[in-house]
Amino acid sequence: MCLTAIANLRQESVKDNSNRALFSKDREIIPYIDQYWEAMTTMPRRVTQSWYATVQRALIKDIQVLFTYEEDANQGPMFGLYNMELTAIKPNYEAMIKQGQLKVTDMGIATSK
Repeated sequence: MCLTAIANLRQESVKDNSNRALFSKDREIIPYIDQYWEAMTTMPRRVTQSWYATVQRALIKDIQVLFTYEEDANQGPMFGLYNMELTAIKPNYEAMIKQGQLKVTDMGIATSK
């Protein structure tokens, strides 16, 4: 979800000609995920804000793999995409199958609900 959120924030910045590459976790990434939760996942929305810490861990865990990180004196920690090629972003079906979110059927890949 972090990857999708940052990619969409990046695309929006290209459209509005601000062409930003880095975004604030607290002011931009978390609000984006919160606003578009239902469009980004089939998992039920969490009732507590504990998922904020999960976002932080996900971003930090994959620095130099999926994300870039810079500390800005005025804006605090800023995150961006390690690979700026937005067309390369796609669902990770293998991980979703292993987690039990998807299953392979005769018809292809389906949700496991």
